[in-house]
Amino acid sequence: NRSSDPQIIDTVSTVNVHRVLVTPLTVQTWGPDRDTPNRIIRRYTHLLDHFVRLSFTDEDGNKIVFRTGRKTSEVVKRFRKVLKCGLAVAGRYFDFLGMSSSQLREHSCWFFSRAVDPGTGTVITASSIQKEMGDFSDITVVAKYAARMGQCFTSTVSASKCSVGKDEFEIIKDTTCEDVKKDTIYTTSRQYNFTDGIGKISPEFSCAAWKCLRPDDRGTPSAFQIRFAGCKGVVVVDPSLSNKKLKLQLRESMRKFESDHYQLEVCNPSKYSPGFLNRQIIVLLSTLGVKDCKILQKQDRMLSHIKEMLSNPKSAAEYLKLPPDSPVTAAVKMIECGLSPEKEPYIHGILRACQAIHLENLQRKARIIVPKAVLLMGVIDETNTLEYGQVFVQIDCQRAGIEPWVVEEPVAVTKSPCLYPGDVRVLNARSVPALFHLVNVIVFPAKGRRPHTDEISGSDLDGDQYFVTWDPDLLPEKPSDPMDYSPKPPKEKKDITINDVQDFFIDFIQSAPLGVIANAHLVHADSSISRANDPKCIALAKLHSEAVDFAKTGVLPNMGESLRPKAYPDFMQKPDRISYESKGVLNKLFCKVKKFSIDTDSHTIPPVVVDPDFDLDGHEKYLEEARTLLDSYNEELQSVMHHYGIQDEFALVTGNATKLGKFARHKKIHAVRVEIKTKMQDLVRAFRKEFYRGIAINSHEALQKASALYHVTYKNRTTVSTSQKLISCPWIVVENLYTIKKSKPHQK
Repeated sequence: NRSSDPQIIDTVSTVNVHRVLVTPLTVQTWGPDRDTPNRIIRRYTHLLDHFVRLSFTDEDGNKIVFRTGRKTSEVVKRFRKVLKCGLAVAGRYFDFLGMSSSQLREHSCWFFSRAVDPGTGTVITASSIQKEMGDFSDITVVAKYAARMGQCFTSTVSASKCSVGKDEFEIIKDTTCEDVKKDTIYTTSRQYNFTDGIGKISPEFSCAAWKCLRPDDRGTPSAFQIRFAGCKGVVVVDPSLSNKKLKLQLRESMRKFESDHYQLEVCNPSKYSPGFLNRQIIVLLSTLGVKDCKILQKQDRMLSHIKEMLSNPKSAAEYLKLPPDSPVTAAVKMIECGLSPEKEPYIHGILRACQAIHLENLQRKARIIVPKAVLLMGVIDETNTLEYGQVFVQIDCQRAGIEPWVVEEPVAVTKSPCLYPGDVRVLNARSVPALFHLVNVIVFPAKGRRPHTDEISGSDLDGDQYFVTWDPDLLPEKPSDPMDYSPKPPKEKKDITINDVQDFFIDFIQSAPLGVIANAHLVHADSSISRANDPKCIALAKLHSEAVDFAKTGVLPNMGESLRPKAYPDFMQKPDRISYESKGVLNKLFCKVKKFSIDTDSHTIPPVVVDPDFDLDGHEKYLEEARTLLDSYNEELQSVMHHYGIQDEFALVTGNATKLGKFARHKKIHAVRVEIKTKMQDLVRAFRKEFYRGIAINSHEALQKASALYHVTYKNRTTVSTSQKLISCPWIVVENLYTIKKSKPHQK
């Protein structure tokens, strides 16, 4: 019986992993590179150099797309041979191990080379690791078998001091339509599951686990996306479990296979995130009657604040909902104590990088911030208070002086991807005192003719994020009925082996990718007067749903030639295809951004000039130590820049890279930016730990050391362009620089 121990543990969230790119013609090795670990990597950390992360790409590093006629090509044979027979790299032979669902979508997987455990003398192979993952013997669908294995490869952070004993968790039944019928008048012909993927966690255990994972964070999230003992999904804090032995209650729908790995692993906590429109949401809102001018007004206001980023950065940062730990937020604080963005290159570069990423997102994705909108993890109403058509939303935007508040007005709710007009639901947000303990989640009712989550793109509650807006300009007056998202019957097979999983991997990378279907939908919606109600769009929405389910059912979607666009609207920027001039709202948005002009080039950043205000008596004794810290930090920073092909230091520091190198092209840009931010957080955490070694935070010694770090970074670089030199190091301890600057007589 292992109990939870809320001690602070080492929370390093990335490890060094070797990478291999297999292209149609070459095998390329990279790394080692920082990557978020998973259950298997943590289990065999001492054998880390026997693992490689392998990706199948085109020669330019982009994800390879198999078009009609290429499925039996030599490329497929080559990829299949690598999966089946393994790969020799640097004197070792690596065999296929497995992949998570997200890695599958990236055409990526894990390989392992035979090793002898130095502690036990046991021979470890890919096959032996697969056997100890869990019992998958009762699974008869290859796609599902691969997905269940993939749970072990999901990137997670482990609360290793918060184990759960066998008698400290239980499996409870789900709430289905049959349960709802007993107490309501609702009827339905399908057996919907209202609690699909959602369980409960006690308040005490949630606090202990969060303290293990984030010892410096105040407060505890209301929900966690987890992996535990063969279960996957979300657990939400439930006060009814307070002061009880039970730490977790997991529903039957969460249990995917049998496993005795009783270690809580967290994929994502619930949190506040600002809400943005995107092309798919805009198409659906336009289809449902939201006027173009209302959407254009949102973008105009955003463009205005982007333009003010250097002249009025505080207002811009607040409007763009930048988080408190953002480098831009720190830059704003330094400006308030006297630094000028026109003279200080670091602050100038940070603000320019923020401008550049928001402009690129507007032009490429129509990613428009909505002040009255959020992106929240979905959970269920365990109190059974909410009625069908109602939700509970309490927001804590974590800003000083602003208390959590409850939305009490109609809201439009959807999630990405969303292709069918009925994916946008208009619901009533109401105040429910029994749910006041839940913040930064959207709580759905556990009653009705059908779960609202299923109505919204056929989603569930195992970690899906929902766009929620209460902006009256964006509320459709006449919402459409939701689509039927019943999956097709899966392809079944007895006695599944790892060879079947490898075949499934090859089938998947040859299937019509989701992006191809989504782009076709975007074209037909733009060119049709019926927008997303066009028959081709309806067909593509159903096809997209099948493509999403392919990773679970193994049933390949068939996108016929009649659904493939012959020409593309100009805002999609496809120079190698026939284009036409669009008259739709997306092109109106695109043209406005294209005409909007500000200089975001890093080469316009002012030269490095030492600010005498950061000169503090006694800093000289820390100069040697500061040089060592600077060299170590810059080496790590350059390593990350080289790996992702990033030339701009400020884009890296803010996590807002717009141009990526060859290695990262096969991944979605958003996923790469999340990776970069994680790596930078690790680097910053390690640097701050080393900086404060032997000295107290907020001490005079810390100020002297920060002054020394500033001087070794900025000295002798007075006329050198910052594009050639790295200057972000001292700003990692910006709180000390702020105190020094603020203490100067002319700043008081």
